[in-house]
Amino acid sequence: MNSKTSLYLGIIGGSLGFIYISYALFSGTADEAAYGEPFATGMAMAAMSFSTIAIVASVLVRQKPKLGGWIMIISGIAIPVFIGPFGLIPFLFIAFGGFIAVRSRNQR
Repeated sequence: MNSKTSLYLGIIGGSLGFIYISYALFSGTADEAAYGEPFATGMAMAAMSFSTIAIVASVLVRQKPKLGGWIMIISGIAIPVFIGPFGLIPFLFIAFGGFIAVRSRNQR
């Protein structure tokens, strides 16, 4: 039960991460044209890689719950660091799924 919950929360959080990162990327590129700084693009790509890592870690939770949970927590924390307030909702899903996986008692 716990691994399924972590799996679903990780996939939902990672997918929401892609949606919010896309929004942050497209809203940030308007400033890029005005100021000439490609800062938003690099930060969004870094956040997108962490969102991908979170989805992979949510699948890893079924085999190694502790390792997958910690990777999900770290990825969940990294997403709002890179894209700011756009990443808070994916953070909640990913980190909560990671905490459930870390706290699970049954190791395979």
